[in-house]
Amino acid sequence: LSREEFQRLANDVECYEALAFHYAFKAEAALKVLRYQYSKDLNDMKQALGLLEKSMIHYRRLMALTSSSYLYANSMQTQQRKIPLRGVNGTYKHWLEVGQALEKELLFFKSKLANAETNGKLTEERKPLVPVDIQLESSIPTTALDTGVQLFSDTALPILSLAPELKGLKAISTSFREQIEKGTTLQFNCPQPVKLLVGYFSGKANGLAQAPELETNAQANNRGQSEIKINHALRLKGLPPVQVHTYSFDKGLHEFKLAKGACLLLGWVEESSLEKAYDAGESELDEWFDFL
Repeated sequence: LSREEFQRLANDVECYEALAFHYAFKAEAALKVLRYQYSKDLNDMKQALGLLEKSMIHYRRLMALTSSSYLYANSMQTQQRKIPLRGVNGTYKHWLEVGQALEKELLFFKSKLANAETNGKLTEERKPLVPVDIQLESSIPTTALDTGVQLFSDTALPILSLAPELKGLKAISTSFREQIEKGTTLQFNCPQPVKLLVGYFSGKANGLAQAPELETNAQANNRGQSEIKINHALRLKGLPPVQVHTYSFDKGLHEFKLAKGACLLLGWVEESSLEKAYDAGESELDEWFDFL
């Protein structure tokens, strides 16, 4: 074994150690954030911040170790890649680029926590999503999203609650039975680049459409749809919580198809909407555990 090869192996060992400690501290921070969701005690978030800062110490070491020893952090430079971040247009291909995003994340966390200390809790105001008028190629009924609305034409499953920013979007009324038996097909013409919001029910119950997963389908992110954009976005009576995914479309005429299974077509918004994923918290654990 040459000295040069030994030095490369030794550098890799240090890289693995730095990355392992980074993930370990970040996982602990995530547990503190999860705890805050129930305790509403800002001390949990302060502890999370300390753990995030420790995780970044190790990630900065990883950046230093790889800055001149690696060209890429992975071999897939496409938008299909989700880990550690989406590789749109060949971005986030090196640990240095990912590190810049993590530094921004840490600064954002610090600023949110600092603001929260002035009023005793974390608050996050979300602007209402603005619907984009598109032209459907057939006479399919639409309805404005709100509590009490029934999105399936052949079932009595009203919306019990939904994230406020979703109210007013022009959802498509569909047949529950037809989605299960035939799948979903839409033809539409959009005047500008848009995102179609599709709601998938959590879990893997029979009859429910499954959310796109790159692990089982290489085409599951060809329209940016593999990531959950809004978790726990709304609830329908008797069904699990809904998670929203978005499908991007350019200006023009499109045909949209989904495999068999019930899901929600929640309307179209501007392409620049929902860049960041979040949890809207619209869930009732007792209800949907009973369903499962």
